[in-house]
Formats: sequence, C-alpha cells, structure tokens
Amino acid sequence: MIAGKYICVFTDETQSSLGKGVARFIVNSLYTELPDFASNWLFILAGTFVLESKILKATPADRAFLKLVVEKLNDQEVKQILQGTVKGTSVVFPNDVCKDIAKDSQGIPYYVQLFGDKFFILRKKGVVTKSFYSQNRKRVIHDIGKTLFDSRLKDLKRRGLYFDILVSFAKLDKEEGVSVREAAKGIDTDNPGFYVQELESKGYLIRVKRGRYRLVDNLFREWICKHYK
Repeated sequence: MIAGKYICVFTDETQSSLGKGVARFIVNSLYTELPDFASNWLFILAGTFVLESKILKATPADRAFLKLVVEKLNDQEVKQILQGTVKGTSVVFPNDVCKDIAKDSQGIPYYVQLFGDKFFILRKKGVVTKSFYSQNRKRVIHDIGKTLFDSRLKDLKRRGLYFDILVSFAKLDKEEGVSVREAAKGIDTDNPGFYVQELESKGYLIRVKRGRYRLVDNLFREWICKHYK
C-alpha cells in the first residue's frame, strides 16, 4: 500500500519475463478493464528501453501510461541510495565501498540494487568493509550472472547465429565499437547485418556510431567473455 491509498504492483525486467503477446494483453487489460472494478491500483512495469519500443508501443493503451527514463546514477547518488536504504539496520555501507559499487555497477540502477541486496544479505550485520567487498565481489557477480545474464542468453543460444555474433562482439569489444564485418568474420552468414539489427532491437547491442556496436554494458560483456566461447 502507498499512503493507505493505492495497492502497488511492481514488475522488474518486464521485457524478459513477458512475451509481447502477454505484455500487450496485460497493458490493455489494465487500461480498459481494471478501472471498472477498482481505481486504487498502481502498476509499475520496469525494464530496458526495449520494453517501451517493442511491447508498450504495440498497444494503443501505451499513451495512457506515464513513462519515466531512469538514467545512470553518479557516485553520490549511488552512495545516497545504498546508505539510505540500510539506514536503521545493522548493516553499513561506507563511502569507499559505495564508490566501488558505483564503478562495478556502472551506475545502472538495477545493478546497484542487485549489488546492494546481495552484500546486505552476505554481511548480515556490521560494516561492508573494502576487504569484505573485495573477497565477495566475484561471488556476487557470479550470482548476478547466473540469475540474470544466463536467462537473457538462454533463448539466443537456441537461435545459433544470433548468439555467435553476440559473443563475437563481446570478445572483440573496443571503445569505438566493433564493425559488423569484424564481428561476423568466421561466422557462416551472408547477411550479418540482419542479426545485428535484431540484437540491437532486443537490447543486447547498442550503436556507438554508424556501423559500429558494443554490448549494452560491461558486466554483461565480461560475463559472456568468461563463460562462453
């Protein structure tokens, strides 16, 4: 409940957990059916930009929903969130560890949340010291990879060339991006651009400049490089 007025239902990673058909049905139902029965429900559908471009915009009900783009957080914002969230608990996030989490999460709000949750559970009581963070960092990233990244890659692995091209982009990664021709070298396809466009539309790749792409974030890229060939 929010201030005793609304019942809030929140879904995260919505673009991964709901197929297009299901998501459209839910959005349309929320818009057309639910208000007839109750008006005190607040639904928050969170996800990557693909959620809006590929799911919400596919239904006329989209225009009835307020949209908010959550930008990357800076070091100060990460510190405020981590320290504010655990205020009054037995766990403390000191400034130096907050800075480490900001760096490892790249300020991506969802990753900040995951790092904070997992270190809160691991520490249980006391200060999340820099040494404690260093000792458990790989474990936390491994947990994130198994629960989040592997699920994202599961469908791609069944689709062959999509997965092969994504892995190639991950391994060849550079600041200025990787060209389609570079990424497709050694991969048996006459039309690599088709696969790249699909990977971009589904939120796996981002365009750095014309014809050059990178994976959507470094944690995802590092996970692929370490665990997939």
